[in-house]
Amino acid sequence: MECVSLGDLWKLARGSLPPDRVEAIRSHLTGGCQRCCRRWQQLLTAHSPDDSPSEATGAFRRTGVPSRLPGHCSLPAILLVDSFAEGRLLGFRSTGPTSRHLLYRTSLFDIDVHIDRADEERCVDIIGQVMSRESGSMAHIEAEIQLLRGPRLILQTRTNEYGEFIFDDVREGTYDLRVAFPELTLDVAGLSATLSSP
Repeated sequence: MECVSLGDLWKLARGSLPPDRVEAIRSHLTGGCQRCCRRWQQLLTAHSPDDSPSEATGAFRRTGVPSRLPGHCSLPAILLVDSFAEGRLLGFRSTGPTSRHLLYRTSLFDIDVHIDRADEERCVDIIGQVMSRESGSMAHIEAEIQLLRGPRLILQTRTNEYGEFIFDDVREGTYDLRVAFPELTLDVAGLSATLSSP
């Protein structure tokens, strides 16, 4: 059997696969495919499994592999790279940066964000891309992107088929960014959408 797609693992966790497909995936996982077992564990590590068994996934209870995830899961993203955290050259004059690069990561996705100076004063453009950490996984699924300040929705858009998105002329400041798939949300807290030095 070929490796299991991330989409099928999500369906498995939700109990929405037919019993024969569940059995095939169970055999594949218990057969020792390291890649698929790692992906399954990544899904389960980020969430607390629901202990209620289902008919379709009951076989996983007997093998000790947790079978269910909550209906909608949320993964927090951590900041890996901030180009403003790098040292500056001393003795050089500058009018200030015109761009900032931020890279966030969850167990399943990377979120690459560029903050560029906008035409409007004290505004920036937020340009980003959501990328699966497993090549080809969920590449065809569009996501809704929300820019929030506290509980208030500021702007909203959708990714294109490459996972790219853009918010134009956003007032500089700190925002939260939410990437919403049908059954999964990625949350970036404290996105610094500013070109001012920290």
